[in-house]
Amino acid sequence: MISSCERKKNLVVGVVKLSAMGDVIWTIPLVRSLMQHFPQWNIVWIVDEFYAPLLRRSIQCKIASVKRPKGLRSYFQIRKKLKHYHFDLLLCAQTSLRINLLYPFIRAKNKWGLNPERHRDGHALFVHAICKGIGGR
Repeated sequence: MISSCERKKNLVVGVVKLSAMGDVIWTIPLVRSLMQHFPQWNIVWIVDEFYAPLLRRSIQCKIASVKRPKGLRSYFQIRKKLKHYHFDLLLCAQTSLRINLLYPFIRAKNKWGLNPERHRDGHALFVHAICKGIGGR
């Protein structure tokens, strides 16, 4: 699937990794690798506003900072904040129930999730495809 996306210019790719500082830091190499291998892609990292300043100093991609959802109202607030983004591909790199429930509120043609060993809280129900090579053991 990447090969067909590779040919497209100005592909808008979202990466969702909101919270847990260690997880956010461990996602930096993934985003840097995508930027290096697919420089024509416009990558937007959706992250908790607490970690946004750290990422802005560490990586040269667009950062969309949001508050981590805590209730139904916050999901609609995030949707409103991200309404201008229309992702061609959304990499759903977090599998907690709270974040899985966020994916339907983000507009994306394709939503790719983590492999089955990493699934939690119904992750496969919220994505269109599984990235078998990401997060494998």
